[in-house]
Amino acid sequence: MADKIYDAYHQEIELTDEQQACLKYSGERTLMVKGLAGAGKSLVLMEFARKLLAKYGTDSKNKVAIFTFQNTLVSTTKEYLEVNGTSEEGVVVTTINSFIKGIYELLAKCGAAPFKKYPYSGKQGELQRINNVKAAIRAHQTKYGKHRFHNIEPEFWIEEFDWMKDMNVWTDDMDLYLTIPRKGRGGKVRMSAADRVTAYQLFTCYCEHLERTKQGDWADQTLFIVRHPDLIPEAMKFEHVLIDEAQDLSLAQMTAIMMLYKKDMVVAMDMNQRIFSKQWTAKQLGIETTTKKLTKSMRTTKQIDALAESIRSKNDAVLSEDDKSLRAIPERTGDIPELVHLEDAAAERKYVVNLIKTYLASNDKITIGIIAAKNKQIAIYADWLASENINHEQVKKDSTFSIAKPGVKIASAYGAKGLEFDVVIIPMFAEGNFPYGFQPDDEEAYEQYMIKMRNLVYVSMTRARFKLVITFWGNKGSRFIADMDPALYNLTGDMPNIKVPSFVSKAAVSTATESSTTVVGTSSTNRPIRPVARTVVSTQPVASSSVMKTGSSVASNGDLVAFLKSKGIEAIDKRDKGGALWIVGDKSLDPIVQETKKLFGAMWIYKAEGGMATKHRPSWYTKSSK
Repeated sequence: MADKIYDAYHQEIELTDEQQACLKYSGERTLMVKGLAGAGKSLVLMEFARKLLAKYGTDSKNKVAIFTFQNTLVSTTKEYLEVNGTSEEGVVVTTINSFIKGIYELLAKCGAAPFKKYPYSGKQGELQRINNVKAAIRAHQTKYGKHRFHNIEPEFWIEEFDWMKDMNVWTDDMDLYLTIPRKGRGGKVRMSAADRVTAYQLFTCYCEHLERTKQGDWADQTLFIVRHPDLIPEAMKFEHVLIDEAQDLSLAQMTAIMMLYKKDMVVAMDMNQRIFSKQWTAKQLGIETTTKKLTKSMRTTKQIDALAESIRSKNDAVLSEDDKSLRAIPERTGDIPELVHLEDAAAERKYVVNLIKTYLASNDKITIGIIAAKNKQIAIYADWLASENINHEQVKKDSTFSIAKPGVKIASAYGAKGLEFDVVIIPMFAEGNFPYGFQPDDEEAYEQYMIKMRNLVYVSMTRARFKLVITFWGNKGSRFIADMDPALYNLTGDMPNIKVPSFVSKAAVSTATESSTTVVGTSSTNRPIRPVARTVVSTQPVASSSVMKTGSSVASNGDLVAFLKSKGIEAIDKRDKGGALWIVGDKSLDPIVQETKKLFGAMWIYKAEGGMATKHRPSWYTKSSK
């Protein structure tokens, strides 16, 4: 291994004492390297790879593999190794999903594994999986008789079956399933021991249906490899395996990785950056571990880290003591992050575009990352830049990526894991994006969801090396602005009134005003901001004393939901969470739809297949604010 090492920018790196201690580890236990964003976990893994390869010399083929969960990390790892003189032939760097797929396809070609059809991506794949669940429910009803679980929407069972497969459960593992703690679903469907048996029966019916129709979920490939380790070709095994961002891998994936190494494994992870609902423990894997912590940040500045930590730290109440104690405080100082409140969407677009032009004009070597909450926003931001002839690169799931290449790059918050930029801009920092417009059905699931969303914000902010700018417009500011200490950012524009809703289950939504509204800081003139209550629309018909007559119809003052309820129509209101107002029924509802258009100006769209909110029954939806 060379005496000097360099980052992707060809700048010399000096390893910290903590990193050196990791590299000197030679114990029998599995080494766990932990540290917050920018602490150099990936660097330790890459140096481990170089150290091991140096030991093997020219006989290095199939000796070392680095696995992670997404291609952007694969690209940056390969780039680092290349900069430091390590050829791609010397170490396999790939995602675990790609590697498992490669093994499975090889086995299928030689007849050792069955050929299967896997679900398409997007809406078509979702509908395909829903139909598979419905078929499983019909099969279960025929075999076992009617059960209340048959009336639960298919999306619930898709999530449950995916969780079971992630936890390495298959059709002969009922005892395992019955003993695994199931977090985050208790309030949605209360299950007794007998109910969990029924859930497992549904799972087996689902798996049997997939087998009969020669279909499979992508997770099935991992489960097959785990159950047939003797079929793994020796050429696809390694002496040493290194795993990056392991907190986002499932128990099944980790179990499969255990079958791919012969000597040892090194795991790098940070629970504070977990953005997928995966669970595994060393005990479940049957391994003993030694943990070494990295407590010094090498990427960002104290100012950026402090702002990101002010949001992430709200998770500490439910994190383990071990994870709460991890904090990589940077030594480098820099500018205070910027929070920019614009008047409208057009003003936000103009501000972001002009800001990027300014940065590019000042430094032709600068890297600028635009972080999107959702994949579909990548195209929106790309359009902003294309319309102004600003060259840019979209970082997508399957794209190659150079971390050191100057210019503007657009990535999702998920796709930005492991990346870094001189400047990070997070536009549309608003409800519906951070967090998504999603309302879990029980408080435990809501808590776990908010942990994931705070981690997503934390990851997005800590991609910045020197400068962080966050923008939003109007009254759409994210609730996470309420978590941000006003002393930790510079505000441009007026301080918004931030509404921070507490959890309210769908069943409990009633005529009430949430008391949890919080207002952050003061306005630019240092005047306190008065709290603004957040009203939850009633799902019950209103009393006659609170309505007014409009022609021959009875409606509340602007309350479209109450009007629909008075007509005996099932209404499902998702607007408060960034969705739509749905009514269940076919085109026979058209006269009432037309009446709401006259009374409230509501414009409706009919969907014969409905949506998730209506359990795919024929429905109408509107975005009307009434």
